[in-house]
Amino acid sequence: MIEKSYLSTDKNIYAPNDTIWFKSYVFDETNKLSDQSISFKLGLGTNQGEKLHESSWQIIEGTAEGWLLAPREEGQYVLLAFSGQMIGASADTAFTKRFYVRSELVDEVLVTANQIEPITIAERVLKLDITSMINRNKPSAKLRLKYELVSSNGLEKTGRMRTDEEGKLAFELDKFPLGLSDPRILISSEDKSLTRAINLTLPIEVEQQPIDLQFFPEGGHLIQGVANNLAFKAMSGPQETIDITMVIKTMQGEIVDTVSSYYKGMGQFSLIPGSQELQAQIISPFQLEGLYKLPIAKEQGVAISLVKQPETKELIRLIPSSGARGTDFVLELNQFSNPLIRLNVKLDHRQFLELPTELLASGLARATLYTKEGEPLAERLFFHHGDKEIDFKLTFDKASYGPREEVKVKIEASDRNGNPVKSNFSFSAIDFDRTRGPADDTPNLMTHMLLTSELVGHIPTPNFYFSDAPKAMEALNLVTLTNGWRKLVPSRFDDPEAISGSILFNNNKRKKIGDKPINVMDLQTFNIESFAFDKDKTFEIPSSFLKYKGDSILISSVTKNKKDRFSIQLNDSSRIASIDLFKTLTSKFKDKLIKDKLYYPQYKLAEDRFNNVLLLNSVTVESNSLDFGTCKIADFQFEKPWKTKLVDELDLSNNSIRNQILMFDRTINRIGDLRAMSRIGSGIAAEDVLISSNTRRAGSGSLGFKFEVPIEVFINCEKIPFIKYTTPPYDFQVGKTLDAIDFSNLKAISYKRSDSDFELSQLMIYTEKEEIIYKPTFRKHRVIKPFEDYTREFYAPKYITKKQRNDPVPDLRTTLFWQANVVTDEKGEAEISFYNADRPNRIQVTVEGVDTQSRIGFSQIIYQVNEKQDN
Repeated sequence: MIEKSYLSTDKNIYAPNDTIWFKSYVFDETNKLSDQSISFKLGLGTNQGEKLHESSWQIIEGTAEGWLLAPREEGQYVLLAFSGQMIGASADTAFTKRFYVRSELVDEVLVTANQIEPITIAERVLKLDITSMINRNKPSAKLRLKYELVSSNGLEKTGRMRTDEEGKLAFELDKFPLGLSDPRILISSEDKSLTRAINLTLPIEVEQQPIDLQFFPEGGHLIQGVANNLAFKAMSGPQETIDITMVIKTMQGEIVDTVSSYYKGMGQFSLIPGSQELQAQIISPFQLEGLYKLPIAKEQGVAISLVKQPETKELIRLIPSSGARGTDFVLELNQFSNPLIRLNVKLDHRQFLELPTELLASGLARATLYTKEGEPLAERLFFHHGDKEIDFKLTFDKASYGPREEVKVKIEASDRNGNPVKSNFSFSAIDFDRTRGPADDTPNLMTHMLLTSELVGHIPTPNFYFSDAPKAMEALNLVTLTNGWRKLVPSRFDDPEAISGSILFNNNKRKKIGDKPINVMDLQTFNIESFAFDKDKTFEIPSSFLKYKGDSILISSVTKNKKDRFSIQLNDSSRIASIDLFKTLTSKFKDKLIKDKLYYPQYKLAEDRFNNVLLLNSVTVESNSLDFGTCKIADFQFEKPWKTKLVDELDLSNNSIRNQILMFDRTINRIGDLRAMSRIGSGIAAEDVLISSNTRRAGSGSLGFKFEVPIEVFINCEKIPFIKYTTPPYDFQVGKTLDAIDFSNLKAISYKRSDSDFELSQLMIYTEKEEIIYKPTFRKHRVIKPFEDYTREFYAPKYITKKQRNDPVPDLRTTLFWQANVVTDEKGEAEISFYNADRPNRIQVTVEGVDTQSRIGFSQIIYQVNEKQDN
């Protein structure tokens, strides 16, 4: 099967260590919500191709929700996502979303730069006026600055400069390299007088820049002697379009036509080509000397084009060349890789065929013309607007609001005919002025599922094509003419989330055993079911069985007697494929996540009365507990009560991880069984536990008595899961887990001793790049965790009382409200309320989701928070 994933986040720009809230969707190939996968895989990658985070989230009825922490460092990052059933598929099927991390601090020195004039071919000089000001009115004299000229290819030039006594600088860069794609200059300062670095990026205007002009004949080929449509696309960089005007000429220079682009460098025109070659010359926005050759027309064939008629009728126009007249052809209509209808056509002349659009769902479709022998001659990709979309209408209780005032929103969901629909959607309200960034043009749910996931190549302004703008419909037609369709391929595994393996004798031969039952217990209900082996003495537990069995599965078999020594060995192919897929995805973004565009003037934070206050968008209580979302050694782990040793500080003469842990601190006692004492006797409370011995005094001056308590053990921030049976003892699996791992890539060990009755001590083990290398160790039972349960609620303050409204602590949240699952009632209605923060900024509200028929809806609206609360 094929599944497509999407990730909706509360915003696209975050403060360091901010909370990223998300909701994910999984659709099948026909754009219906898919409930086949057990888990949703999420990763976070950097510009260095490094994976910072990886987690799995439970999918319920095609959606999942959760959160993670943004990185500490400023820059651009990427979220990587795919469903469990797509493990083992191509990296092209995964969903990726770029976002930025930016400090909430306003620059203490305002640096501005203006380009005096465009760079010309004759002079090749970049001239800038640069000023530096303190508090917007006092010059920053003698400020040391650094410049870096960068392009799509990376760093081109660098140098240093300094402002004068008035904070001004007339900057000139001679011999500016021409032909750069997306040139820009990054001005930065790490002057000792500053508390933090200052960065400013300015795009460079060049009078003439290289343009990549591509031509796309409608149907695939130009045909001589008949009317053809020819689409084109002009690009000034890998993801930069440019609108142009060009003249079409013969090779002798005779002008045939003058053509202009329609939207974002895309356009089309008609021509009747002959045997003579044609060429194009760009004359606007500047004239280029170079010429671009048009595709050579074929002597024989059929010209195919799409003609849209009123009332959403779609016609295919077929014009045969002279040699193709009277020939039999087959026209096939295809959607989602499924042939819908095949029409036999005999072309004696130009012919129009009405496509049976009632067979089509909303989305991309293809009309392909074949010869009678099955050879494809021409193909037209097009988008069909069906009933896939739903409308979300947002009604606010007031026309304007003040800081800390309650906002009430009524959401009404309906289909295109106005009928109410029951829907499930996410709701976000964010500070628009504080969260604008270069990643704001990310496709929304509707655009991604219906368009961008099905196409190859860069799609400029993807959300525009589903808007009500006058040019949207024709621009969408041009997108389908200038971008190829993507063939989605399923996983190489039949069931990537199935659990399979064998039972082996614990001897040197390690032969498979096929006469034992495999027992599967979900640790949610403690129900047990048995599975048999196939002829190869291999068992397989299908994902359909595991789907709603909770986050922990115990796999075991029966021990007949003491001599019955065996081990369960699991198939790791799918787990390794998931790791490889994340590696492939992160490597694709190496050196491609551009940080400097974060510092464009339009994205710089403006000064306000809260400049000296820095708060995150939610309440953060600092403690020594491990916070989910990153697996780096925190600074506080080098301070009391923590004790941390890097690998260089450890005695590795004895490579046993058990010895390393037991020698780490005097309070770490042993790994073994923990006994519980009571009035009626003693018994084992927990098995295979890391145990600490603490001393407690009964009173002042009295001798202490020792008692034993368990220690929580984490490996790369993941807690070793314990098996909780209906009655003790519980199996904490510490020794078995440690013995199963090869710690040759050990990075550090960190330990926090706790003397509290309410908090256990914690031991953290870190490995290089968070990789776990398993030994060929065998065990009689295994615990599988298809996903983790990282429950966290969004913090939303309320300002009901006068005391709350007058609280002097500033509320500087940039995400005012987030709710992943809002469900409308039978009338298609839902109501939400939240409170504004303190900044008098514009607030953007976004609603995005699906109805019970998997129809997609998206709505966005902005309202203003006034400086003073309305009475």
